[in-house]
Amino acid sequence: MYRDLVSNLPKEVMCFNPEEPFPSDFNSYVTHAQVHTYLQSYAEKHQISDLIRFDCQVSRVQRLHNGWKVFAKDAEQGEAEMGDFDGVFVCSGHFDKPSLPMLPGLQRLVDEVGVETKEIRAKDGRLPLLVHSRAYDSPEIFANKRVLVIGARASGTDVGREIATQAQEVSIVDKAREASERKTDVVTVRPLITSATVQENTSVLLAFADGSSTEVDCVVFATGYDYDYDFVDEDDVPLETEDRRVFPLYLQLFHADYPSLMFLGIPHSVVPFPLFDLQARLGVKYLLEGEGSGLPPPAKMREEIDRIDQERRAAGKRDKDAHYMGDKQWRYDMELLKLIRMSREGRVEWQPEDRPFLEWLHIARQMYEDGGKRRANWPGAPDDYRRLEYRIVGRTWHVFSADGELLTTGEGLDPDIGLDEAVEIIARLEDDAQPVVEDSAVAK
Repeated sequence: MYRDLVSNLPKEVMCFNPEEPFPSDFNSYVTHAQVHTYLQSYAEKHQISDLIRFDCQVSRVQRLHNGWKVFAKDAEQGEAEMGDFDGVFVCSGHFDKPSLPMLPGLQRLVDEVGVETKEIRAKDGRLPLLVHSRAYDSPEIFANKRVLVIGARASGTDVGREIATQAQEVSIVDKAREASERKTDVVTVRPLITSATVQENTSVLLAFADGSSTEVDCVVFATGYDYDYDFVDEDDVPLETEDRRVFPLYLQLFHADYPSLMFLGIPHSVVPFPLFDLQARLGVKYLLEGEGSGLPPPAKMREEIDRIDQERRAAGKRDKDAHYMGDKQWRYDMELLKLIRMSREGRVEWQPEDRPFLEWLHIARQMYEDGGKRRANWPGAPDDYRRLEYRIVGRTWHVFSADGELLTTGEGLDPDIGLDEAVEIIARLEDDAQPVVEDSAVAK
């Protein structure tokens, strides 16, 4: 987590639910320290801080006949058994193990030189030739250097923009580009790399698909992360994580063979905290109610996973896109909520707190889409959108510029519609006129 990291979503959509908002005196785009403060306050409010064991690492999750045995280790005691549990929620995230995909023209260089993944800072004095963005903290160590950033999504855009404040020259590789384009006096966006050669162990000469070339002092791999659950014994619990796809997961949450093992936060390109909250609530329901929770038996879960995989592949999409959601996240959220409210008789029984949640989520979707349109349209561009302020006032929402000018106003749900219709509105895709949560997704 780099020093100056700021969220790329406004805090108005990032809270767990409308009853747990971020502090009103925080800017819409919050720092990582402010997110930490929010999580600490949440834990204290709900009296769960004492249940958290800090400074330890889960080393093994072992399957029992009717539950799980968990082991953890710390610096003082080594590995120790934590106890037997009816269920395990894996909430370890997926932004830790660097992904270094096979890149044309670079693989030999990676194999020969190696990529630094541990944090680098200016005080260290030495800038490695190859660095993963996981090691990035601040731009000062790149002062007056020539730098190439590989990757044009969130981390590549942020890291490239920050490094450009210190570096002599920054090139950012965007695989969607066909030709190099100079964006500022410092930043050039470039197409795919075709070759890379180390120059006297101090620099790298790179050639690109458009025939251009450049020499750099450092290559930064903003190439994302791989899912990694090495504490789960795959001989004991079948679990695949190749190609950024965690298999077999039902509803992107439950292990299909052993549903009391649940993986929270697997989907990406989402508003995370509300999704985490819904996943956790459904997981708890399953642990409490078992077969009465509305989930199908393991064999049916496997069938559903296979069906979804076949549809994705038939559409020409990659396995590594299995957990990408984007605008499909709202449909997923609603599917989780309906299962949470599913009675043992198979009826959806709404609760009083569902209306304010759905009203907020409808506004959250609109603000999420508005924010996406305002982000930089090329990697490394200024992040002016992070100075905007979002406000929710009753059933309306507003966007203001940094100097207070009203830019946009949006409306919430019609207060007269029922909750079933509200679910349909929130989850419907722009090109989709079909029902949001089909009956086939719910066990009969």
